[in-house]
Amino acid sequence: MAKTIPSQQTVCAVTVAYNDPDELNRLLESISAQTRPVDCVIVVDNSDESLLSDRNSVVTDSALCEISNFEFVKSPVNRGSAGGFKMGMALAYARNYDWIWLLDQDGIAAKDCLKKLLESSGKAGILCPKVLSIGDESAELYFRGRLNFLGGSFPVFSCPGKELSITLFATHGVMISRAAISETGYYDDRNFFCGWEDHDYSQRLKKNGIKMLLVSDAVVYHPDLIAKYKKTKAGRFHWTSLLYMFVNSHLPLPAFLGVVTKTDMSTELGVIRKKTLVALTKKHIRGFKFWAAFIFSFFCLVVMKVSGKPVLFVDSLKMYADMTRD
Repeated sequence: MAKTIPSQQTVCAVTVAYNDPDELNRLLESISAQTRPVDCVIVVDNSDESLLSDRNSVVTDSALCEISNFEFVKSPVNRGSAGGFKMGMALAYARNYDWIWLLDQDGIAAKDCLKKLLESSGKAGILCPKVLSIGDESAELYFRGRLNFLGGSFPVFSCPGKELSITLFATHGVMISRAAISETGYYDDRNFFCGWEDHDYSQRLKKNGIKMLLVSDAVVYHPDLIAKYKKTKAGRFHWTSLLYMFVNSHLPLPAFLGVVTKTDMSTELGVIRKKTLVALTKKHIRGFKFWAAFIFSFFCLVVMKVSGKPVLFVDSLKMYADMTRD
């Protein structure tokens, strides 16, 4: 039976700042404006340049001046989103906060989001708000869902009632109880850098029997990531991301393990993405799930190769081989 967590109330918001003081300012202002104030805010700075870190520090002081307890922490190196959130989660946990509220720098929260989440605080160990597009409030994003028996996932959109059980979430807006962290730990920054650490954490929570709830009347806003990155150099493998999103959103198919393209391997982000897929599969997609996912991915790989897409066939097969090694 899924475990529930006793109702507790103290909340520490955590975000990771990276190279964009304007986005950070927008987020922190939305945190400061909550109708139910947070008890603490921790900003972990991952910025590449000291000038940007200095600006982020000034932004933090200004935007959170109405909050009595906040901290700006500069990471000595860029630890990625996984490492940054892990650092913030560990600091908040050590200070005995009952709930740790994770928020992405490029998003914001509705003014009553925290109040609405806390209304469900006695019912689950993980509370997730609904995520709307920051550019189109009528569009709900694929940020919450349920894992299926083949390792894929189905999105969960606005439910008819206030709450709905889920088993998969993306970071922005998730509120994690102290009890859930006691059993599950923090984000895994050893195997993940930027991306999929929340997917991994969801699966670990599920294995530990921690109940996760979507609270549909609590709202946060976030950019549509496909639209945000599709025109950038790092996002030119965007058509594979679209295929993945379609598979996991509309079809009862296994997880798409992905393929390696020339564009992937020409960028640092692409190399990280490959390592992430290997790590995620080793940890969670075993046995029948792996072979179902492999067959589907191999089919996609062949179709892409035949159609002239810049797929590295041998490198993709090597990636699958790496996934089977302990």
